[in-house]
Amino acid sequence: MNIGMTALRNGGTVLRTRKYTGKDEAEASGFAAELERTAAWRDTASVSASKPVSAPEPADPNAILPTDSVQVKLEKLQKIAETADYTGMSYEEIYCAIWDRYQQAFDGKMPILTSGFVGGNERCYITNQFAKEIDKAVRYPLYREIQAETGLRYGEKAFSQYWDEHYRGKFEATVLGYGGMAPEEIEQAILEKYAGKNTLSDFVSMMGELSKTGVLAHKMGGWANAAECRDMISLELEYKCFPNLYDRCPTDEDWAGIMYQPFDARGFVQGVKKAVQTQYHFENWDFDIQGALDSAFDGLLSILDKSVESAHAAVERAVQAGLEQSGYMKFGDRMIPLNIM
Repeated sequence: MNIGMTALRNGGTVLRTRKYTGKDEAEASGFAAELERTAAWRDTASVSASKPVSAPEPADPNAILPTDSVQVKLEKLQKIAETADYTGMSYEEIYCAIWDRYQQAFDGKMPILTSGFVGGNERCYITNQFAKEIDKAVRYPLYREIQAETGLRYGEKAFSQYWDEHYRGKFEATVLGYGGMAPEEIEQAILEKYAGKNTLSDFVSMMGELSKTGVLAHKMGGWANAAECRDMISLELEYKCFPNLYDRCPTDEDWAGIMYQPFDARGFVQGVKKAVQTQYHFENWDFDIQGALDSAFDGLLSILDKSVESAHAAVERAVQAGLEQSGYMKFGDRMIPLNIM
């Protein structure tokens, strides 16, 4: 028997008890290419000996290559950050510029990496460095501006409420393509984006977008409740996906092995809700955290149901479009030739 523990917000502690039963092409030579470059340079020089010939400019030492390791990519990103000039840019533009660098460096996987629903050391290294860069260039300067304009101080409850109302989720929504949209509009856009997708990667990406843009907070009565729900789902994902790891946390390799496997999202969330009711013990909470989580999971199940409905609707639209191109339309279970309408 193993005890899993996670310290959540509001000073509360959650204990999770669970029994475990399982066990724990070569590089191409650059010689020919170098000969070609030398020949080209010689030919250029012979055409006009009176014109000076410039040597090729040296490659950018901070250019991020697909073959770079995570550590090398992070080191290069850090050097880029040290010389970045954001003069004249808004905080939203700065956030987008930093996000785009990391998004390009890590193959478009930032929504998964920053979701908060999966672990792994490399994910932590990436998200921690990204967060530090955002803090320095965006959040801390903005905190100082808010304090100067409102008199509110960072760390106070009133400041947090002001931040949640005016800024939290705003930059994240913009980089994900939902800038200026209301929570209900973002939710619908996310559902349509992930409709019909059924891998763990899809689930984690969708949950990350719902969480970071404030949709979960909007549906669950605040950012704190949404964060507790996220932490609970993250913890339970480890138990469900890696029941044989015993006392160690899943590595990046562990996660990579299952991220693109089919995943029953609705069944998983139902299981989390049941586990919260029967296998978790909540201590030292100053409000009904179990009731709040139950309500949160009900809201999430509703979102997943809508996602299935969106998938069915997308299929119906595709079918109807195909029928119309062939001269028919669907009417109930019947196919009606369009030329009689």
